[in-house]
Amino acid sequence: YEIYQCDWSSDVCSSDLIEIEPTLGCNLRCVMCHVSYMTEKTQLLNLDALKSLSFVKGRQAIIGSGFEPSIHPQFNRLIDILNANQNRIELLTNGTRLDRVDVPALYDSDFSAITFSFDGVRKKSYEKIRRNATFEKTVANIESFRSFFSGRDFPFAINSTVMRTNLDETWETRSEEHTSELQSH
Repeated sequence: YEIYQCDWSSDVCSSDLIEIEPTLGCNLRCVMCHVSYMTEKTQLLNLDALKSLSFVKGRQAIIGSGFEPSIHPQFNRLIDILNANQNRIELLTNGTRLDRVDVPALYDSDFSAITFSFDGVRKKSYEKIRRNATFEKTVANIESFRSFFSGRDFPFAINSTVMRTNLDETWETRSEEHTSELQSH
């Protein structure tokens, strides 16, 4: 897959994909994540920088591939900008703030995919790995979000890091009995 299509005889490149990190930070301190060990203060993208996104109108926009996007205080405005630009959105999130952040724009979005980072199918292992998260609350957030988008044609995925803490749960994550709340509607 070629991300950039460039006419090398000019200075203009057209992108099929744009990746946006609205923050350099996270609300969690997961044991395996680089963010847990960062000493820098959380940085926020100035959304005025996105005013010139017309060159990627209608293209794929990946939000949050390395940090948690929903902690940006203007996250809803970011999604509004992308929606106005007719971008298809791929959202990567830990799912903990979907109920706290006023993000009505998400519910009007054209998603290509949503990936939730969720490690462990048991409360004890999940909360040991995802420090500052609450298992039941995150599951409820994911269920609610998925329910709203049921019947839409894009994938929901769970991203999980396998570690000693959750290794014995690895096969359980594929079991309907333990992940019924995360199954497709």
